[in-house]
Amino acid sequence: MKSTAQDQLFFDPDVPTKCAMIKEGTFVSNIYPSSEWTMTVHKEIQTELYDNGKKFVKIIQHFNDANPCQYELVVLEDADPDNGISPGDHFVNTIIATQGDLIQLKSESKDKGVILVLKKIK
Repeated sequence: MKSTAQDQLFFDPDVPTKCAMIKEGTFVSNIYPSSEWTMTVHKEIQTELYDNGKKFVKIIQHFNDANPCQYELVVLEDADPDNGISPGDHFVNTIIATQGDLIQLKSESKDKGVILVLKKIK
């Protein structure tokens, strides 16, 4: 999926886009307060923590060699029965832009998609 000008949220994006930044670290989201959602990534395992760490989703990242800014996510484990996600679910994330410690990406699953911004804090 190619990003369009209306998808672009950053005023001074990195050139080139620093797509590898998503492969390791701790991130917070523009959608949720950090007490409600944080994400850590280590060795292709993405762990999303919810509700002050009481609930989690564990996901594996599979990067596309042809497009380093696109990766597939497969849910391995889900400890939050209310989030509508199940082990085996697939998502495709495309990094649209980066700017400093910020990552703008489009996440798609089945017929739904969302654009969000993550901030790398570690």
